[in-house]
Amino acid sequence: MDIDEAKKYISNCIDRVGVCFNPDENPKDYIIQSTGEPVLTEPEAAAMDNLLNKYVQVFDDENICIYEFCTTQFKLKNYI
Repeated sequence: MDIDEAKKYISNCIDRVGVCFNPDENPKDYIIQSTGEPVLTEPEAAAMDNLLNKYVQVFDDENICIYEFCTTQFKLKNYI
């Protein structure tokens, strides 16, 4: 796993979950506010959680702040 792969994955997570994405949250807790339904199925959430743990470590190993990266992505995607 390299940092470019980690950045792409985090960006894809933001696309899937939206502005509420937080790498510290368990993906199973994301819900669609209008319906109360989960954003992800249980298998999707488990897979995302597993990969997130690995990619967060890649950010740490590269001394790149994942929160700053997420904020930049939110801005690029016009979420904030």
